[in-house]
Amino acid sequence: MNEREAIGLLQELATRKILVEICLTSNDEILGVRGEQHPLPVYMRYRVPVALATDDQGVARSDMTHEYPARRRNLRPWVIPT
Repeated sequence: MNEREAIGLLQELATRKILVEICLTSNDEILGVRGEQHPLPVYMRYRVPVALATDDQGVARSDMTHEYPARRRNLRPWVIPT
């Protein structure tokens, strides 16, 4: 997390129930963010609502059918980190 006051931001997102869309394939291919570098486990730890999503299929060449396997390949099991 590179945000200033990241903990406060995470708490506010959770309290206000603001959903964060996670585009694993584009995060990996465009930003190079994957595995332990990805913030998804942090969002989950702070109970921020998240949804797997895709970017424009014409650009990212990805669809939802590929996002769930990408989640399994790149991140630990669906356990909320403590």
